[in-house]
Amino acid sequence: KAQKLFPDDPQIIMSSCVMTTSPLSPWLAKMEGVDPANALPNLIRASLFGMEGNFTKWKEQFDIAISKPSLSIDLRQRQAEMLDHIIATGKVPDSVISTLDQTYFDRIGKVGDVLQKNPRMYGDDLATSSVAIALASKLRGMKEFDFTHAYAGNHIEFEVLKNLGADDEYGDTGISIGQRRNDLMAELKDQELAINIYSRQIYSKSADPVLKQQFLARMRSYGEQNALIWLIQAAK
Repeated sequence: KAQKLFPDDPQIIMSSCVMTTSPLSPWLAKMEGVDPANALPNLIRASLFGMEGNFTKWKEQFDIAISKPSLSIDLRQRQAEMLDHIIATGKVPDSVISTLDQTYFDRIGKVGDVLQKNPRMYGDDLATSSVAIALASKLRGMKEFDFTHAYAGNHIEFEVLKNLGADDEYGDTGISIGQRRNDLMAELKDQELAINIYSRQIYSKSADPVLKQQFLARMRSYGEQNALIWLIQAAK
């Protein structure tokens, strides 16, 4: 209904872009027109082409996405509206992350799955891992959902590096692939522990609504990573 009533609203276009199930959806093209520097519609297309097994189109869209300077899902605007809703109604949604955001991260994960399962996508394992690292770096540089994006980026890189020899050099960093995998594994373990606290304190139906509101306000002002550090301290 919202699509028919407000077809040119940027948030409706962005939401429709994420939630579409077709890589040929006109909403993806519309999103490119509204925000041509945003890699979002190309990553969504790549994910959907990958699910169809069309890896030629997957690669085409993925390459365009990596070449673009930004990736945004308009989180801050939606957070502001959620806080306004809380203040107006005194009610807090069960989840800080909406179905939209969950779908978005699922799509990102499926893009990474293609790289992990097709190590010769870019000619050889090393070239494909370099492309995966570029994606991981883009995700780790995100300002929206900075913690969740960092976790997604680390997970993609860790999985793809499994295709390389442990003694191979990790770029020009002076460390081995094996050492980098160990470093990523340690980071992922710490992040997973934080996610457990996150789930209990924020996503649980029995979570304190005041705590949810404080967390969301802090997340909007300072970022997810900062809000999560605050939450972990509050949980002690």
